[in-house]
Amino acid sequence: MTVSSPSSFRNICVKTLGKTKPGIMAVADDYGLGASKGIQAALAKLKVSPAAVASYAPSDKDMSAQLLEIKDKGADSLILFGRPADVTLVIKQMNDLGIKLTTIGNSSIVAQTTLNNLSAAEADGGYAIGGMIPQTSTDAKIMDWSKRVQDKYKVPADNFTVSYYDTIYLLKSIIEKVGCDKAAIRDALGRHQGLEGHAHQLPGRWTRRSCAYTRHLSQQGQDAGTHRLRSKRADTDPFMGQLVVNGLALGSIYALVALGLLLIFNTVQIVTSRKANC
Repeated sequence: MTVSSPSSFRNICVKTLGKTKPGIMAVADDYGLGASKGIQAALAKLKVSPAAVASYAPSDKDMSAQLLEIKDKGADSLILFGRPADVTLVIKQMNDLGIKLTTIGNSSIVAQTTLNNLSAAEADGGYAIGGMIPQTSTDAKIMDWSKRVQDKYKVPADNFTVSYYDTIYLLKSIIEKVGCDKAAIRDALGRHQGLEGHAHQLPGRWTRRSCAYTRHLSQQGQDAGTHRLRSKRADTDPFMGQLVVNGLALGSIYALVALGLLLIFNTVQIVTSRKANC
């Protein structure tokens, strides 16, 4: 699993970057709100209070109100915790609003789907806290594994790829031990401690390098443990899937109306849009 402890966010924000008035923004579910509370508690140990704490629903598409609140309350940085699609939206809207804050986020900031849909200016200067960010690695074994993933599955190997890969093999090992009974699998997963997967078996850079500097179109390099990330914008749109779903939903409504009219015509042989009230 990705290692992104609250103390890591606190240390990068306060001790490394010298930011003492961070705004915190997180997705409003167990994943994000739990992280937000943990980060606030970690900051409190250094007697640092957030300038503002905000959240957004997983389905929200406009986070401008939260961003403006954070700006108006004098934040000197933004700690952002979410998933790639909504993190992309937040960063783009920050840029549109002209809000210039150093952004420290979870590994979603350097997920390939995020980077593919941010311009160089939008992505530049962000910090990602995570236990494994293979995009930044120059280790031969990690680069070889990433290439094999790309060649076989046609997707770039990022931190999420590693998590999914390890999760599948963990589940496979559990099934081999207890069989396919759902309750037995659940209980075995509950008892399992420690994941000896690729995140741990490959060289420790994946777990020790906790900060990735997302500078687009820069040459890969290392600078005091901060890693520059080379990436280029793809022609994909992260919201295309949502547009497809919206289109199907709207099409279904039209289909139901048409079906109603067809039933009326087949019954009374008269074209009419009148329907009985229930």
